[in-house]
Amino acid sequence: MRGQAKGGKRKGDQDDVTMRQPAWRQAPSQPRKRSKRVTFTLQRNRNKKGLQSRVPVPAIVLPSREVVANWMRAASLLLVAAGVAFGLLYLLRWPVLAVSPASTQIGGAQRIAKEIIYEQSKVDGRNILVLETREVISRVRHIPGIAKAAVHLRLPNQVIIDVVEHAPLVAWQGITTTVWLAADGSQVPQSGVVPPLRLIDVSEGLLDKDATLRSLVLENLTSLHALRPELSEFYYGRAQGLYYRAAQGWDVWLGETGPLDAKLALADAAGRDLMQQGRQVEVIDVRRNDREVLWR
Repeated sequence: MRGQAKGGKRKGDQDDVTMRQPAWRQAPSQPRKRSKRVTFTLQRNRNKKGLQSRVPVPAIVLPSREVVANWMRAASLLLVAAGVAFGLLYLLRWPVLAVSPASTQIGGAQRIAKEIIYEQSKVDGRNILVLETREVISRVRHIPGIAKAAVHLRLPNQVIIDVVEHAPLVAWQGITTTVWLAADGSQVPQSGVVPPLRLIDVSEGLLDKDATLRSLVLENLTSLHALRPELSEFYYGRAQGLYYRAAQGWDVWLGETGPLDAKLALADAAGRDLMQQGRQVEVIDVRRNDREVLWR
């Protein structure tokens, strides 16, 4: 009996001691601890899942009235622009505004065919809204024989082209070809009334190569036509320059420079003197100046 007392308390004694202690000092039983621990673990897992599922969703922010008004204005401008573009496209394709030969008037053309002027103007079938008068004038002015041009546009599709043609001065006869030239050197179509003057070029192509000399010859021909309208045929040679054949049968060499009126007067006076002397004359040369005359 004593040995048992020394060895320790019995189980029943321990239970009695536990029952006599207050409740708050009593330790829970082992199974209850485990159940609470499991319950706490499950609850914590649920809380984690709940937090994960309740991710904050961004709130939908509606645009302000000012932003909506700006959008509406932009949309209105786009609609207006689209309407204008559609209207312009319709106008550009509207057949009523298309130029045609029937709606085009060409005046002043006598030597040049109106069909050529209309074709070169490049107005056929084009919308009158896109035509530019300067462009049409430039094209018409490049037609040989046209000195001036004026263009007027009238709705819905009327085009009026007035031209002034170069008056031909001389029919320039070269080695193989003949061209009609105006006083400024512009080539004139060979139609209508023939030029008042004829120049036979016997210089073997000298005038074709020298544009300055060619211009000088044309200037002298213009002066000769004014001084002697009865003269219609002239020649040009390398040695003689510009010359003509007088009614008496001799050639009058004028050269390229000097006052033509004085040279003509000197040649006439020399011719009369030579005829009175009974001389046989082939050439009267006044090329050098208007005070010295040579003859042979």
